[in-house]
Parts: sequence; structure tokens; C-alpha cells
Amino acid sequence: MTADSPMASVRNLSTLGAALLLAACTSLPVPTVQPTTSPPATPPPSPSVAVASASASPRATPSPTEPGGGFGPGGETAANDFNPTVAPCDPFTPANLGPWSIYAASGFSAVVNGSSDVLAESHRVDVGISLNFGPINPQDSVNWATRSGTAVDGADFVGQSGNVTAVQGVGGTAISVELVDDAVAEPTESFFIDLTSATGQYPIGPCRTVEIGIWDNDFLSVDPLPPVFEGSGNSDRVLFVTARFAYPQPYPIDIRASTYPSSSNPAVEDEDYSFDRTSSYGTLRPGELSTSWGIDILGDDEVEPDEAFTFWIRAQNGGDLSFMVIDVTTNVTITDDDEPGATDIELSIGDGSGAEGTGFVSLPLTLSERYYFDLRVDFEVRDGTARLNDGYLITGGSVTIPGGEMSGEIRIPVADDQLDEPDETFTVVISTPGGVIVVRNRATGTILDDDYPPGIVIDQPSASEGAGKVRFVVSLTSASGKAVAVTYRTLDGTAMAGTDYTAQGVSNTVPCPVPPSGSSAYPCTLQFAPGTTAIAIDVPLLNDTTTEPTESFQVRLSNPINATLDVAQGSASITDDDGLVVVQESAASITYRKTWTTQSLAGALGGAVRYASVTRSKASLTFTGRRIEVLSTRGPDRGKVAILLDGVKVATVNLYSATLGPAAVVFTRDFAASGTHTITLKVLGSKDGRSSGARIDLDAFRYLK
Repeated sequence: MTADSPMASVRNLSTLGAALLLAACTSLPVPTVQPTTSPPATPPPSPSVAVASASASPRATPSPTEPGGGFGPGGETAANDFNPTVAPCDPFTPANLGPWSIYAASGFSAVVNGSSDVLAESHRVDVGISLNFGPINPQDSVNWATRSGTAVDGADFVGQSGNVTAVQGVGGTAISVELVDDAVAEPTESFFIDLTSATGQYPIGPCRTVEIGIWDNDFLSVDPLPPVFEGSGNSDRVLFVTARFAYPQPYPIDIRASTYPSSSNPAVEDEDYSFDRTSSYGTLRPGELSTSWGIDILGDDEVEPDEAFTFWIRAQNGGDLSFMVIDVTTNVTITDDDEPGATDIELSIGDGSGAEGTGFVSLPLTLSERYYFDLRVDFEVRDGTARLNDGYLITGGSVTIPGGEMSGEIRIPVADDQLDEPDETFTVVISTPGGVIVVRNRATGTILDDDYPPGIVIDQPSASEGAGKVRFVVSLTSASGKAVAVTYRTLDGTAMAGTDYTAQGVSNTVPCPVPPSGSSAYPCTLQFAPGTTAIAIDVPLLNDTTTEPTESFQVRLSNPINATLDVAQGSASITDDDGLVVVQESAASITYRKTWTTQSLAGALGGAVRYASVTRSKASLTFTGRRIEVLSTRGPDRGKVAILLDGVKVATVNLYSATLGPAAVVFTRDFAASGTHTITLKVLGSKDGRSSGARIDLDAFRYLK
């Protein structure tokens, strides 16, 4: 067989420790494998390398001294570091040339997946089976099976058996056996793969058994480390780290060490510890069991958290057999032993603010430099313009600034409301059990108001000229926590100042009345104290004896403070009462349907009203005249009423008002000529969204003949 032949290529690859992959050969058939026990479709994950010390762990990432090294945890490794009980058999030499043969790579008792480095136990061992003669028949096949030696089926390898059938024109094939990982330090073990029987025209040749050596990868560990304390000042200490083999190795082992920072609170080399890297490489001779390295732990007087670094060790068999690598690591924690006494570190609290809608006000805590222990800060909250439960919601508590941090915060929960109001403040006072100096112990928290101001509206009243006055009601759409103000003045319409009513606020020569929360200064001003939602303006009416149509004048609002103008002008209707007929609620001429109840009420014409809230309750009057008026009351529990004239609905009146007012005209209708009509009030049972009820009052009907 020449060096360029396919089978020679296979042998050359085997010599280099590559996977046993049989090359195609046109002159030699390669059988197909039919194992009775199939290996897993995907290998299980490689377990970690076992170590003796609880603080040591396997290294699954490249070492810091070899960036991108790419080596991971090892597994049980097929190797030739043992004395085989079966002599290696080369089926390609003339002396061993036979029909069916099984073989491993030359110089090795097995070759593993083409790797000359390290084998994870979840990988497999490949060996070759070949039929060296032809032609073949379809029935030509050979059986094979694994057999325990010092390596035990199930504990060290996955036992299998199978059948290989010859294929015309193909020279050979490979079979695979899985190795089992364990965490037991043990000597090299071996098992066997045998050709057990052949079927067909060819027998089994001399190379009928191969012995597989499994090199243990659990022999390296790190001795447990003693507690490591930092020391003080220039007092350095030496920590010895010892790597130990569980049993002697038959060949030299290259071993080296390095350090790298741990992920949490890393110790800094040459600041917290020192490692002489010139002594980090060495070789253990056959039979030697351990080696040690010294690490200088550098002392200081600084109060700081415990720090850590990782010590990394790699063992690799020397010489030409460089396919075995084992890494172990151990974590070294340097315990700080400096006493945390009084320091000159300063603590202060700063002012803070927050909108009430966010739910809290944050006040910053600041340290002048790092304090390496958790620092508890106690605080107390005191009233300013903000009050407990109305502004802020807690009286005090404590927070912790984590060790190593230079800042923190105190969050004070605050109440959120819908009231437009001034920004409010409170005071926070801090203290601490010790360890730092408090240089500013109090700060101001500000609750920023984020509510919209209320709107101002004015109603559209009416009154008969003989009533003596007409009342305008100016209301806020919501209560306010601020003082609200607005100015007003009267304006002529069809009603004229001096003839039909008395002007107000038109010049500094016309005095303003002094209404509740008002001012007599020009221009007339209404002032709403915080929480007040309505103020009435009474404008005097001038009576006459002239029959005339309904007239009107206006009150205009301007210059709002802490509010907006939603309805800036109200118009008052003055109805003529010459020839006016008043029909009180108790009159027999009024027809009531369903439930109406009489109630005494100050401000009613006759001192009483009738009211109903049941839907479809009705009150009707038939009259002969040219104008009709309905007198009722407005209030916070009033609803909506339908007005019908001669059976036809002509209006719906909303009787809601934020405050209860006196009886007044709520509906007026003029006719072109005097005639007979029927007016009906119908309770709808509905209400304004702000009202608490649907009550309807009837004080009186009034009509002009």
C-alpha cells in the first residue's frame, strides 16, 4: 500500500491524533453499522471539573493570560497512558492482514473525535472495523460488542453491541462508544471492544480486539483556603494556594497559575494583593503530587468592603501528548479588618420638590466621600404650610445608603387632590446612629400644585318689577384653595338704569353695594374666600305702574384672579307686574297629579312650596292672559322640569345651583295677545351631573291679564 493510498491517509491522520474517519476506498468495501443500542442523538452537557475544595470551581471561560483561548471544562479522556493488556494490532501489516479487523489509530489505543486536546465525557470514542477482502456477498457481516475491564459498563462507558454489514466498493467504517463522566479521582481505566462473530464467507482476522484507555480528569484540586484577612498599614501577609493531584501521574505535568478580578467587589492587583507571575509556571515530575504559590495580601487602614479575586490553575500533560488540559479556579476573599470608627465623612440633606400628582416629594442625601458600610439615616417630617394627611402622609421613618454609595434619597408620600391651591411646604429633619458627621440636618420639601384653576359662571335670572330686586348668582365650577376675585358692572339692555333698575360699578360716582365677600369700591369686586363656591349680586329694581313688555339688562364679569371666565355675562329679565295675577302653590285652581308635598320655605312668596321628585308628577294651571311666569327654587338637590303650554313641550329648565336660593322666576313666556292657555310642570326625574337629587319646587304661577 503506497503513502498516497486512501488507507495510508487514514493511518497518517491517526498518528496525528485526529478522529478515526475512514477514507473511501474503491478497492475495499466499508460495512454499515447497525448498533443494537444507539448513542444519544445529542450529547448531554459536559459536567464541571470536580475539585476537592468547596471554594474552588471549574473554569469554563478562556484564561486571562490567553485571550480567546477557547478551552472549556474537560471530560474523561481516551488516552494511552496505561499498560494495555491487549497488544496494539495493526491490521494493515502483512502479519496481521486478515478478513474482518478492528483497530485504533497507530500509537494510541483510541482516537477521540479528531481532538488531540481534551475530551468531554459526553463525547465518544471512534474505532474502525474493516473487511480487507472482496468480492462480498450481502450476507457478509460481523458482530461486535463492548466488554468491561477496569472501566465498568454504565459507570465509565455506555455498553453497546452491534452488527456491521459489508458494502461492495467501500473499504471500512467506524463505530462509536460514549464515555461517562464522573467526579471521582481514579487511575486510568480501560475497556474492550471485540469482534465476536462473523457471518458469511469471511472469518475474523487476528485484529479482533481493541482496548480503550480512559484517562481520568478529576485528579486535580485546590486545598481549602484559610480565612484571609487584610492586615493594617504596611503589614503584609502571605497566602499559600496549593494544587494537588489525587494520585501520581506517569508523565510530566506542566502547570501554571494566574489571577483575575472577581465580578463582585474586585480586589485590585498590586493594591490589595501581589502575585509574582515569574513563578507561576512549572512542571511536576512523574510521581509528584502537589505544588504551591505564594500570594502577598497587602494591608491598609482604610475601612472598606471585603474584596475578592480568582486564582486560576491549569494542568497540561507535557511532552508530545498535549491533548489533555484541566483548569480549576478558587475564589479568594480578602476580609477587611479595619474598625469602622468615627470618620470625617459629611452627610447632608437637600431641599426637594414634587408635583402632588406624582405621589411623593424626593429629598437628596449626599456624602462627601464613599462610606463603605450601609448607613442608616432616620428622618422626621414636620408641618409647614402642608399638614399631615392633608399634604404629606407620614411622620417619619428611615432609609439606608448602601455601602460604597455616595448618595441616597428620602421619598415623602404626599396627598393628591383636585383643589387648585398654593404650593405647600414641610420640613424633614435627619439623624444617624453614627459613623459620619451630619452637616445639614434639615431641608424643605415642596408639594407643587398641579390642579387647574376653577371657572367662573353667572346665571340668567328673572324677576317681576315689583319684587324690589333681581339676584344674580356668580359661581365657581369647583372649590379652590386660593382666594378668587372677579369684578363686575351692570349694562343697559331694554331695561334702563335709573328707570327700571339701579346701576352698579359703572363709574366711581356710582357706589357698589357690599354683597357677601364683596367690596363697595369701584369697580365692584367679588372676593371668594378659599372653599367658597358662590356669591349673590342683588341689583335693585324700580317699580312703575306702566303696562309694558318684559325688559332686560346685563351684568358683565371681568378681571378674574386665580380663576378663568367660563360665562362672563348674565342677563336679567324684568317682567311687568301691572295687572299681574299671582296663583300660590296652595290655590285650588292648580291641578296636581301623583305625589306633591308641601314644605315651609323661607324666601318663597307665600312662605311655602310644593315639591315632587317622582317621575311624571305634574302641576297644571289654566289661565287667561298675555304672559305666564313660573316661580321655583334652585338648589344643590334640584332636578330638571319640562314646561308644557297647551300640551306642547316648550322648554326644559335645569334647577340645579351649587347653593340654595330663594324662589325666583325660572320660566317666562309672552303671548301676542291675551288668551286662554294651560301651563303644566312635568317632573322628568333627571338631573344635572352635579346635583344630588331630582326635586322640583313650585312656588307660584304668575300671569298678566
